[in-house]
Amino acid sequence: LHIEALLGPPPSPCRYHIVAMGSVGRKEITSLTDLECFILMEEKTLTEEEQTKENRRTIEENYRRENEENRRYFKKVGRLIELLV
Repeated sequence: LHIEALLGPPPSPCRYHIVAMGSVGRKEITSLTDLECFILMEEKTLTEEEQTKENRRTIEENYRRENEENRRYFKKVGRLIELLV
């Protein structure tokens, strides 16, 4: 499944993993298998250098906004996975 082909990339570039658990994770799929998965998403945080800058608050607010946009994106990903199953 190529999520980005359907929804496009996350609004703010980040690393992420969609991890299957249970029988899907063990590759023991049957016609009765349910789908259990979770999404790990990298969030942006201030670096040590950014913490000392005068515009620290602006950078921090931008990261907070980008992280929230990505959270909304990955909620859509979760709903899409539910629909496809």
